[in-house]
Amino acid sequence: MRSLRLLLITLLFIEVSLAQETSNRKYLDSLGNETSNKYSHYYLDFGKFDDNKQAFEVTQYYKNGTLCAKGWSKSDKFWKKTGEETTYFSTGEIKSSRIYSDTSDTSRITIYYETGAKKLEGLYENSDDSLHPPILKTVSFWDKSGKQLIINGKGIFEDNDDNVMEKGQVLDGYQNGNWIRHNLTTKERWIKLYKMGKFVSGIYIDAQNKEHKFSHAIVRPQPIGGMLAFNKYIVSNFKVRDEWIGQGKIITQFVVDIDGSLVDIKILKKVVPEIEEEIMRLLKKAPKWVPGEMYGKKVRALYKLPLTI
Repeated sequence: MRSLRLLLITLLFIEVSLAQETSNRKYLDSLGNETSNKYSHYYLDFGKFDDNKQAFEVTQYYKNGTLCAKGWSKSDKFWKKTGEETTYFSTGEIKSSRIYSDTSDTSRITIYYETGAKKLEGLYENSDDSLHPPILKTVSFWDKSGKQLIINGKGIFEDNDDNVMEKGQVLDGYQNGNWIRHNLTTKERWIKLYKMGKFVSGIYIDAQNKEHKFSHAIVRPQPIGGMLAFNKYIVSNFKVRDEWIGQGKIITQFVVDIDGSLVDIKILKKVVPEIEEEIMRLLKKAPKWVPGEMYGKKVRALYKLPLTI
């Protein structure tokens, strides 16, 4: 048995993840990760390339076929956003309009209520590390009655929309101090501490009223025992034939579910069918991982795993 080298493992916490190379329709789960139709909440269709915009037109739909969003992409393999993106409520009303820049780490956004009234104007600033999502810098905010609560980046954000209540201070456009978020439907609550837009720490209180303290907005999933243990599992159990050596890199992808199991396993870069079958066998039988978390709550997370034979 020859050894199998594991290359760099990259966790993809992005709005739309790397897609299969052959189809212009991509299925997404509730977090925006690519998945199969079975697990999907949305799907994307990539249109023709526009010479003037130097981008592909992209349309996103809710699973029932209702328009969810449309915009432009620099790639037809995943949504590499550029230019204007418009999102929609399921009723067809505009939910938000966001402008992406190819030369800046910020994007302008305007958010609307379903009535058509403005809700928020601001900027998204990209975080300086992968453990924190983009920072929203709020310039103006209006409540449902039309009263402006935040003016020129100062005031109190207080929102109760879609059975989610959120409240906190905004200073110079940034979240500051303790922010409270309460999902009235699921009975989950969050208390998050910010310092001028940067997340510091928080407490997640689940539906059973159990507290979970967390210090990172995002926690990557990892194998129980670490990557060394996972590497050993792959190398020890991969049945390599001599004629397979030198086939090159194989790109695999899977989702680490909230219980730590590996699901929705795919081969993105195909090679010899027998090799693909052996890799699928190993990943399906792999020990469970420690699941990923977002703001203290376990979430499904997408992994891309290159292997070289």
